[in-house]
This record gives sequence, C-alpha cells and structure tokens, in this order.
Amino acid sequence: FSGGQLVDGFAYNQRPTEITYCYQAEPAANDTAGISVLLWQWTGSSRNYIGGAKNLYPTVNNTMANGTLTIAYSNTLTPDSMAIYVASSYKFPGNGTSIRKGAQLGSKMYVDNIQFPASTVGLNESAKNELSLNVYPIPSNSNVYFEAGNNEATRIEIIDLTGKQINIIGFNNNKAKLDVSDYHSGIYFYSVKNTNGKTLKTGKFSVTH
Repeated sequence: FSGGQLVDGFAYNQRPTEITYCYQAEPAANDTAGISVLLWQWTGSSRNYIGGAKNLYPTVNNTMANGTLTIAYSNTLTPDSMAIYVASSYKFPGNGTSIRKGAQLGSKMYVDNIQFPASTVGLNESAKNELSLNVYPIPSNSNVYFEAGNNEATRIEIIDLTGKQINIIGFNNNKAKLDVSDYHSGIYFYSVKNTNGKTLKTGKFSVTH
C-alpha cells in the first residue's frame, strides 16, 4: 500500500466513553496490527478533532479476545462524525487521518461485534414514546417484525449508521415485516410514520450474520 488519506467516516453525534469489540491479531514479524476510533466536527471544509483512541497489537493472538477503546476527549464539542479504522499493519500517525507507507505482507487482523452508543442523526427524539411498538427478534439474521399498538402507524423508514434512508416498508393490520437477510451485520435505525408523515416512534435494531 502506497499510503494516503483515510475515508471520512459516518454521521455520529454522541460522546461515548468507550467502544468494545472482539479481535484476533496475527501481525507478521516486526509488524503491528491495530484499531482506532476518531470523532470530529466539521466546520466548512475543515474539521475539529474532538476525541479518539487506539489499541496496538504487536504480538500474535490466535484466538478471539475482547477489546476496549477508551476514548480521550480534547474538548467539550459534540461530534458530527466518527470513523473506526482497523489495520493488520497499523501505520496511522498522529490523529490517524492518514496512512504511512510500510505495511507488511502476511499480517492479519480480524474484528467482530463492534459496539457503541447509537447515533440520533436523522431521528426525531421527541417522538420516541408516542406509539407502543414491539420489535423482534433483536438481533436478527432473516426478518425483523414490528407490531404497533394502534392503526395510526402506516410505514417504517429504515436508516443506516450514516443517516441514509435505505428502505421503507408498510404496515398491514398494525404489523410489518422487514427482510434483513441481505443487510450487513450492524446497527440500524427505524422511524415509524403516520399518513401525514409525522414521526410516531424511533428506535434501533441489530443484524447479525
């Protein structure tokens, strides 16, 4: 790899104290694997660094283990973006916004079950309790079912971690079924609407394959 700028992450507006995950690191000789998280706030075309953390793994760990990124904040700003970087050859300098040359062939890094507080980007928090809603099973690898407490709910908008709407499904007799078999593993949000577009309920669910 020749080095370069890292991608700019996804929309996120929380200040978590930590991020947990499972990992298995197998760096080659004289190499180091790693994982890091960065939070920032955009101001025009520039961004303000808010906080972050990184864990390095210079030795081989042949079995999955639990890991925690404990985030240190440099100010009291609320972030609008977060990025999580995983590398079998960890060469991130400074605040981790670019990649240095020097990655080695043969190094491996596996990460699973990354968990952090859900973002509220794109969700109407004031509407969370206006509708009785049963959502199950969570997590799911095939279908997620929604059962509303009344017939006011007409549709559900599905939103990913970037704040992008990825699906809309309708209610039938106060029930709806969402096929998540083709969804990537991770956290998703839902926003329940009535016929006038008013948000009745928001929440989240997870997909695991």
